[in-house]
Amino acid sequence: MDALPKVFAIIEEVLDVTINDAWKNDPFYRDLVDSRNLALGDKNDFVIEPDNWVTVNEFSGNHWNTNREKIIGKKKISLDTKWFYAHVYDDFERFITGAINIEALITKIGEKFVQHVDTMVSVAFNDAATNIPVASGFSFAGALAMADMRELILRVKTAARKPVRIMGSEMAVAQLNEPKN
Repeated sequence: MDALPKVFAIIEEVLDVTINDAWKNDPFYRDLVDSRNLALGDKNDFVIEPDNWVTVNEFSGNHWNTNREKIIGKKKISLDTKWFYAHVYDDFERFITGAINIEALITKIGEKFVQHVDTMVSVAFNDAATNIPVASGFSFAGALAMADMRELILRVKTAARKPVRIMGSEMAVAQLNEPKN
């Protein structure tokens, strides 16, 4: 069993690449998730651009009445990282005995890691949506009529000055395209 550490090293190397490729090829992750892989040399640094470079205020006559604004530069943050592991008892024994090959074993492990991270991202997005204050005008609960939905989309688009992306379950989003009687 001297070869086991080498087998685990190979599995880990392949998973680093295949899992990250799965996210890079997924349109949701490409557009909405900024992911980093520290094992591949990425830095755990996320830069937040300030939006306070220029402010506009009412001018009441002379330059003595203007407020000075402190310009705050970019903010760099690092996020907490976590370690995850996979239980592969039965599958690993099947690999050792030759019942499955290493490709099948790595595929199963990779699928479970991707599924786990997908679940964590989904929970984070749902938590973000539930934390939007109702008073903001960007939150809605209950049965939604198309007119209400159009109004909500217009409010979000106007405030963000960007196109709106609607996310939800496949069934819920499909109902947006179906005319109501």
